[in-house]
Amino acid sequence: SNCYSVYNMSIIHFQPNILESSWEYYQDFILGVIYLIIAIFSVIRTTSYFDPFGAGRVITTFYLQIVLTSILRAIYFLIPKFTLGISYIPTALKAFQSHGWLSSFLCEILLTLGSISLYSVFILVIAYWAYNLRKVDPEPIEPEPRTKSRSRLAITPRKGAIKIFLSVVGYIFIIEIVNYALFLTQVFNSEEMIVFDSILLSILSIASLISLTLYSRRIRLVLSIDSSNPIINSFSKAQIWRILILTIVANLFFICRVAVEMAFSISVIKLMYENKSLNVLLTQKYWDLYVLIKHSSELIVLSLGLAISTNISAPKHDLQSSELIIKDSKRAKHKNSRQSKITELTPLIKTNNNNYSSNDNSNLLNQDKLNDLAVND
Repeated sequence: SNCYSVYNMSIIHFQPNILESSWEYYQDFILGVIYLIIAIFSVIRTTSYFDPFGAGRVITTFYLQIVLTSILRAIYFLIPKFTLGISYIPTALKAFQSHGWLSSFLCEILLTLGSISLYSVFILVIAYWAYNLRKVDPEPIEPEPRTKSRSRLAITPRKGAIKIFLSVVGYIFIIEIVNYALFLTQVFNSEEMIVFDSILLSILSIASLISLTLYSRRIRLVLSIDSSNPIINSFSKAQIWRILILTIVANLFFICRVAVEMAFSISVIKLMYENKSLNVLLTQKYWDLYVLIKHSSELIVLSLGLAISTNISAPKHDLQSSELIIKDSKRAKHKNSRQSKITELTPLIKTNNNNYSSNDNSNLLNQDKLNDLAVND
């Protein structure tokens, strides 16, 4: 987006009849500074609660992803624009042919890495919740087909949250590598490469929204189970509110992102069929609005995510309490299961007892008869 510019005093000229105003330049600078501030706070949180071993790796990875996202975005907006020599509004460039294609390609890679890192924060949360839910209830969320083969992405207790997270992010990187390969082989131009990324982010937003809502509801249901320990009950109520707020904020972000990215993708695809360039549709005013909405929503969700996690006193305390809640949920579930089994078996026990009593009575009568015969003999 804003990497497509070259600085020249208060107005930035990069192509004839296409300008970047001073407002756009300062907009880039302000967004970059805010991302940098979030990165600093994230680094402080990461160093304060750094724990590369055990369950603490999840929280450490959570903060590291926020740090990486903020730094990549800060570099993207604060990088000197005069070194790029490309247009502010993306134009159709061919690899190894068009002037400025390499700068445009590197800029798109930097933008994509930031987006993947941002979505990795939510993927990690979903993977962690799914893993913990599997420990409470080992049955799958949906009935699996009756086949011997199982999906590699199946969440099992043997596969930890970090491994699940790395597997999903790895598949996303493979898809992006395909996109870059299509651009470098001149199958895609720069506009089509950007549209590919927009469609991918829309799909990720929809998938994340559904998964986060599903697992959030289930994890809150588990945390709402009353425990005999009042400390755990107090902790569970606080966690339920944090999870609910995080879910609402994330879903609003996903809805906003889907609307923006899909509107952009559909418009560009329509222009491609008409053999028109992107700057025909997007004037500077609309492109500025697109950039502002897209990245402002990222700033809001990163800031609130960091603020919600800051309310947690200590990761180790959280993780230990979570383990106690999971164990307590298991005990409650097994207790209910045993109670239901006892209820089902009660009529059978009574019947067996009645049969046993009648058999005892008949045996006693037979014994009396044998005694009588013995006496008579």
